[in-house]
Amino acid sequence: MTFGDRMSDLDRIMWTIEQNPLLRSTITSVIVLDRCPDRDRIDARIDRASRRIPRLRQRVVTNPYSLAPPGWSGARRAASRAAAWEVSGSVRRAPGAAR
Repeated sequence: MTFGDRMSDLDRIMWTIEQNPLLRSTITSVIVLDRCPDRDRIDARIDRASRRIPRLRQRVVTNPYSLAPPGWSGARRAASRAAAWEVSGSVRRAPGAAR
């Protein structure tokens, strides 16, 4: 899978819109599991996915003085734990009987 060094026009529009808090789209995901997941397995999956899709390891680079769309840096996160820094979890025990 290959990607260009610059954002597409649609990506650039969405990136610009995200700068305004009123227009920002917040995405939240809630997953209900029957047991506590193994953190090492989660880290391994995220690491594998980010290696298959390198864009997941890149950051946006903007230049306010340029007319060109924002670009992508080649910064890579090396370790599995470092690649999973955006993943957080919370365990909530349901009161009463199991579902």
